Amino acid sequence: IARIAAYSLKYEKIWEIMRIPEDKFYSCDGKIMHELKNTDLLLSTMPNCLGGKTGFTPLAGKSLLAGAVDESGKHKIIAVLLNDEQRWEDMKILVNWVFKNYKWQ
Repeated sequence: IARIAAYSLKYEKIWEIMRIPEDKFYSCDGKIMHELKNTDLLLSTMPNCLGGKTGFTPLAGKSLLAGAVDESGKHKIIAVLLNDEQRWEDMKILVNWVFKNYKWQ
């Protein structure tokens, strides 16, 4: 999951779509419309969030993939949490820890 997300950082359009809070999407012929709402709580609570993907399966539990950028805008990270009941808060803690403690070279 993390490798796919890291590779996708090359394509800003993917991350732009992940940040859409809610919208209506139409089929090519305009006959079918879907209203979609983004459930990613980090978009409104973590200013440096690039976007993310939530998930759940009975075996993997609640999961969360997130991308984030540092204050300079130079460094991006991908983080994945699996089977985490506090995934939203834990992701914020993890991302903040990385940007405070990792030395970029």
